[in-house]
Amino acid sequence: MKTKRYFVKILILFFLIACSSKESDTKNINDDRIRDKKEQSIDWIIGEWLIYSKFSNVNVIHCNACPTIKFTKNKKGELTYPNQEKESYTWSIKNDQLYLSLKSGIEEERHFREDIYQIEFENDSSDKELIKLYSSKKTGFNLGKSTNPE
Repeated sequence: MKTKRYFVKILILFFLIACSSKESDTKNINDDRIRDKKEQSIDWIIGEWLIYSKFSNVNVIHCNACPTIKFTKNKKGELTYPNQEKESYTWSIKNDQLYLSLKSGIEEERHFREDIYQIEFENDSSDKELIKLYSSKKTGFNLGKSTNPE
């Protein structure tokens, strides 16, 4: 009888070790996928975005001659106004936040008044990607980028 108990205990121990090893492998695969996704997660912002409205707590201001901002892979951004004036930024993304640092332009007149914006993705059935950028003051911008460039 004692032999059966030891045998059952050894068998259970064997299965526990085998299962924990499998969980570890699965965890490593998932960790790799998460790391790959994070590394690729900034690619969506690369390209030219139309800044089609600005909002505050109550108001939304739609523009009829909208500025654009182009984000490049080397973490630079260039905002172009309709009159062709430009502002240069460096950017980074961390934890769904866009960090913008003005590199050229007049600080007091800069388009993006804040340095950090929370990113919110919008669902849209058209061929555009839409995002909202919120500042800490609950003001922000609506941006759109064509996913089907011509």
